[in-house]
Amino acid sequence: MEHPLEVGSQFGVDPKLWNRNWAELSGGEGQRIMMAIGIALGTAEVLLLDGESPLFPFLLPFPK
Repeated sequence: MEHPLEVGSQFGVDPKLWNRNWAELSGGEGQRIMMAIGIALGTAEVLLLDGESPLFPFLLPFPK
């Protein structure tokens, strides 16, 4: 299992964001952090509901 901060760096998550209050994060920042946590926990599938999600370029191909 990878550390979420390491995975987050692959999505361009600024390390300073991990210590920020959740309510202070933008929607995109929160999405990237949650994605990093899910992948670090070994989630096999990811569901993105926003067809225009800016995360798609980071996920295709799925980072290892």
